Amino acid sequence: MPDDILPIEISNEKSDEYALCAFFYEYRLVSTDQAASRGFLSNLERTLHRLGPKSNLAQACRLVSGATHGIKLRRPVLTFQANHLYHELLASLALAIHDSISAIRRDESILVAMLLGLYEIIVADSVRPGDHDAHAGGVAAMLQINNSPLSLLQAIQDGNLFFSHHTLQNPCRGLLVIPNSKNTSRPLDDFLLQLGSLWNRTKVALAGSQLQLRSALRAEALCLENNLCQWEKSLDNHFHPSTVHHVLWKEPTTGYEKINVGYWPGKIDTYVDHYVAGVWNTYRAARLGLLSLILDLSQDTDDTRSHDIQHGYAKGLVSDMLASIPYHLTDDLHVFSRDMKRQNEIANPGKAIHGLLLMHAIYITSNLSIVEPDVRVHLKDCLVWIGKHMGIGQASFLATATKVDTKYFAGSCMIVLFGLLV
Repeated sequence: MPDDILPIEISNEKSDEYALCAFFYEYRLVSTDQAASRGFLSNLERTLHRLGPKSNLAQACRLVSGATHGIKLRRPVLTFQANHLYHELLASLALAIHDSISAIRRDESILVAMLLGLYEIIVADSVRPGDHDAHAGGVAAMLQINNSPLSLLQAIQDGNLFFSHHTLQNPCRGLLVIPNSKNTSRPLDDFLLQLGSLWNRTKVALAGSQLQLRSALRAEALCLENNLCQWEKSLDNHFHPSTVHHVLWKEPTTGYEKINVGYWPGKIDTYVDHYVAGVWNTYRAARLGLLSLILDLSQDTDDTRSHDIQHGYAKGLVSDMLASIPYHLTDDLHVFSRDMKRQNEIANPGKAIHGLLLMHAIYITSNLSIVEPDVRVHLKDCLVWIGKHMGIGQASFLATATKVDTKYFAGSCMIVLFGLLV
């Protein structure tokens, strides 16, 4: 029997059941310490049980499962079926939104829209980058917020999210939280909101000629950089990364030699869980962006002071991000570390959600001039690898696209952040 045919002895009911199991295996992330660490779609299975296996939500889960495994396993029949189901769900979702009168049906429509956006992220490629932003816009409209990840963070902070609390993870102090030693840590959300505002105002100022304004923005950026540094230092040691292995540097025999994904020389770190690892890398990418902004403002204000401190911070942040990549991309980090001497590539890729939680941070980092060119090339190689081996097509697109629209990228972030909420 050809590989790309569904076994005839498997009933449609069993096939649907297997697809749901595969979806939750790949995308549901449940922390062992839910009071200290969030997950991804942690409460979705409970919601699905309430709605039933014939619901739009169940169909959306099967859709994402089919697309992911169609790419990972190179099974066109699965991607074809997922595409067919996608178009059926578009029509069903439109009717459901029109007819939604109960809170539970409205919540289901929001979740389905989020999963349709996730599907678009999965199947994106250079020919068809994907329409996830349309679904992110639908989620935002139903939540009664603007279509941006920062608007979602602000709504959570203000407690103004138009969504049933029984569907949310608890407690909802913020989306990106790592406890500190006193268990009073500020969510990273707060700093991202400040950075977003600063970033927008700086871009306007750099395009103008108000030197005094740019000097004030630089002072504000330095203050935020110091606050982020203190935030990291305040975190409980239990939630810091732990080094489990070191990759030795090998002198290239002929000029530049490409380093395989997961084998960048230096330390390899492990984390409490992948949510915590994702928060750390979001912090690193944000702080690297802020350091880059500080250098831009310093150059534009004719600041002649040395910037070795900023470059030193950037080097450490990049090193830590590189050290986290094997944890995100491998199925078993300890087996990977053990077998490194006799293997030169990752043999067993990790779950799709692990790559998804890394994708945005390394994309941002790969486009910052403060990061060394060879590291930026390697991070783009990691994105291509995530697309090919973890079933997240958008990662490959982000690695190879000459220009990515800000709204396109923000919509993708919106979809993933919302997954951390439910």
